[in-house]
Amino acid sequence: MSIETPGRPVGRRLSRPERRPGSYREPVLLAERGVRELVTGWCLVGVALAGDLAAFFIVLAVLFEAAPMFILAVSLGFAVGAIIVTHAIGKELAERRCADPKAHTVLLAGAVGTWLLLGLTAFVARYRFGPEKTGDTGAVFPSGALDIAPATSGNGQALAAAGLFAALYLASGLGAIYVSYRWFNPLADAYRRAGRHLHRVVVAETESRAALVRAEHVLYQHEREYEREKDRWRAAREQAFALMLELQNYARNLMASGTQDPSSTDGLTGAGPYPLIAGLQPSPMQPSPMQPSPITGAAGDREVSSDPSENELGDGTPRP
Repeated sequence: MSIETPGRPVGRRLSRPERRPGSYREPVLLAERGVRELVTGWCLVGVALAGDLAAFFIVLAVLFEAAPMFILAVSLGFAVGAIIVTHAIGKELAERRCADPKAHTVLLAGAVGTWLLLGLTAFVARYRFGPEKTGDTGAVFPSGALDIAPATSGNGQALAAAGLFAALYLASGLGAIYVSYRWFNPLADAYRRAGRHLHRVVVAETESRAALVRAEHVLYQHEREYEREKDRWRAAREQAFALMLELQNYARNLMASGTQDPSSTDGLTGAGPYPLIAGLQPSPMQPSPMQPSPITGAAGDREVSSDPSENELGDGTPRP
């Protein structure tokens, strides 16, 4: 549909330019991480941990006069804590980049403040209590090298040493933040979780398919057995009906021969397998020569009854 607007040619369609989705919303980023990305990320994390360890060791060696191994252990704890804080910063930045509803601004601000406060405290301690001002070398890093005292001292050298510490701390922290920012992707993580869940479901479905096939075969066998039983029931029913009809015919013959009147059984089995013989009575016996002759005619052959005759259905309709 075209809209005519002044200053624009007729037929031009008004539409907003499509906004390119964010980089973390790209479908290509939903694939699994490659070996190169994993190796690069872990190398950056290792370098950041080593940088923080060296920086904190230098500061703690200036502040405390203790065994180098003890200072190294404490420095390792501070370095691991700094790496955890930088990981939290990178994760929160990634969540904000992806517009994840779980992103928390207060948590991000707290992590950034903690990381900067830790670095600033170490920077001030290195600047104020460094060997350039006190003339004490303190503990040394257990590297096996000879201990060499500083040749000169002064504010410039102390500031330079503190600045070197700050640069090392910032570089290692930013490297850890970058790795966490690049690695953490809510959409990719959800995709991987869905993939793992799908794999578990497929495995469970594969394991249950055998039971389903066995149940289907058992059901098929029961259905066939039901059909066979139904056929046998029909055959037995038909055989019983045939026997019943044969017995009816035999009973009709017996009644006809017993009454000496075949017409008395006419229609007895013509209504179906269930005959009704109500109203049928045998004919009177033949009179003896000593008795008077009975009345001749139609009444002489059969006994006349005052009740209405019934057919085989018993509905009162006269028998034809």
